[in-house]
Amino acid sequence: MTTATDVKAAETGTHKRRLMSNNDSMIFAGLVLFGILGPILFPNYTFQIAVLWLMVLFALTWDIMGGQMGYNSLGNIFFFGAGMYICAIVQVGLFTDVGAYTSVSGQGNFKFTPDQYYIGVAVGLVAAAIGSSLLAVALGWIVFGLRGPYFAIGT
Repeated sequence: MTTATDVKAAETGTHKRRLMSNNDSMIFAGLVLFGILGPILFPNYTFQIAVLWLMVLFALTWDIMGGQMGYNSLGNIFFFGAGMYICAIVQVGLFTDVGAYTSVSGQGNFKFTPDQYYIGVAVGLVAAAIGSSLLAVALGWIVFGLRGPYFAIGT
């Protein structure tokens, strides 16, 4: 339902578009609070919450890169995946043996405290950014040395 103010604003071109409504802001704030407090309030579901946020991150990344920008590239996927693996390895490796944690037998019983979880995520994200940047520099040095059709294939 439009009001007289909306009609007048539309006619004069002074109508300001809001990016988020109050309801959207409340939902966003609730999700952020759940993301921060979820592992503390529900420690038995930390893994499921982490997987949930990883899937949310995948969806947002694909929406931005593939949907809104329209730019699909295997390079983006490579650096995103490399950063994810670096983050996970650093996060686990800070407090336990990565080989035992990823063992096929699954006989280890590994529990992370909330402090270990948050410290691991923070250090892992920094390591992922640095590691992906170093990979980009190394691969860029190789790929940007290519010429002609080889450059097109390499990129």
